[in-house]
Amino acid sequence: MREQSAAPPTSTPLACSSLSCSPASHLADTHVADALIADASGDFAYAARALRRALAREPLHAYAHETLGCLELEAGVATDQRLRIAWALDPHHLGALVHAARDLAMSGRITEAIALLGDVDRSAAQQGQPPVIEAALMRARLAAWTRDAALARATLVRVADVEHVAVGAIMMIARGVTGDCTHEELRAFLDQLLALPTSPKRRGFILQVYVELIARSDPEAAAGHLLSAAQLPLADLRWLDACPALDDLREHPSFRIARAIVDVRVRDAFGDARRSEKNDDDADATEQGIPTARARP
Repeated sequence: MREQSAAPPTSTPLACSSLSCSPASHLADTHVADALIADASGDFAYAARALRRALAREPLHAYAHETLGCLELEAGVATDQRLRIAWALDPHHLGALVHAARDLAMSGRITEAIALLGDVDRSAAQQGQPPVIEAALMRARLAAWTRDAALARATLVRVADVEHVAVGAIMMIARGVTGDCTHEELRAFLDQLLALPTSPKRRGFILQVYVELIARSDPEAAAGHLLSAAQLPLADLRWLDACPALDDLREHPSFRIARAIVDVRVRDAFGDARRSEKNDDDADATEQGIPTARARP
């Protein structure tokens, strides 16, 4: 999941010359803000519709492309093309490339994903930006996915002097991979994070990362947390189907239920753009009494 700022960036530099002072541009920004609120609260379908409205008003709105591109990738209905469009419109949108790197990793192209994260870091330095915290978080997660202790240690070095609220979580993920913290310490840290006030989507993301860390060592607990994440507004079908850290869970009954819940949520947002890979997902959802998302105007 990408880090969300309190307010979305406004029109991109490429769009500014012709659009940013127009009523259409301001309305597009309003639609993007509306989408962010809906996405954080769990109304994935409404968020996607609001982003499409924004792009209908302002086709060169980089942040709308980035945000919709992230949703589409998570839903498994598109490639990373929209994310790369966002970056081309405004090279400051480096978070789009981080999400593209995540998709490369889920396609088994780990080396390319790490190289793209390196490009993100170099671009940030060249632009005079602070380190992109999403890139560091993605490196820590890749280390967890592949059980790569060397990558985890390198990530710890990268964030040692970074001041950001997410650094503690990144270090805990990396230490979980290197074996420098116990399962009990990870669980205590999870409880601390979940006790903080946060959005439903962020809460689901915290559970996602925890599942990645413990899926191999404690698959029963991981399956339970995965189901809890799905009952929150998780809409990351791509992660469920392709994240290598979940390989040991995919035959678990709770995984099947969780995937059915998420598949229904994705279909509400994108219809049949993505066909289910499991013919009985809808039957599983019906048996569990899973409703479709409530439609919003």
